Amino acid sequence: FGTKLVGFSTAFVDSDFIDANFVGVDYNFVKSYKLYQRILYDFVSFAILTKTKELRLGRTADTIKSGVGAVPISMFLFAKHNTRLKSYLLQLILHYVRPETPEIRKPFKKNEWIH
Repeated sequence: FGTKLVGFSTAFVDSDFIDANFVGVDYNFVKSYKLYQRILYDFVSFAILTKTKELRLGRTADTIKSGVGAVPISMFLFAKHNTRLKSYLLQLILHYVRPETPEIRKPFKKNEWIH
């Protein structure tokens, strides 16, 4: 690669969790080098090395994240505008917004001897 930047990632590290929040990749290298997946593995490795209890990977790209063992958790949205009318209209609009159901992969075999 030489000196060309092909990807980056950032995260906030807390005592109990790592919050991975920005990942940038050069899409010319994503498929041939599995760049995005390698970044995810780096996050997992970092979480293991630091003995972090929780790794938060965000809400995008659910399928590839489930491939490294991530599972989605429910989230809540609170939205309020500065006027009653706009808040009411926002509530009406958000009532119809539903996230897609992600395709969740399960990469680990279940061990019968672990309870």
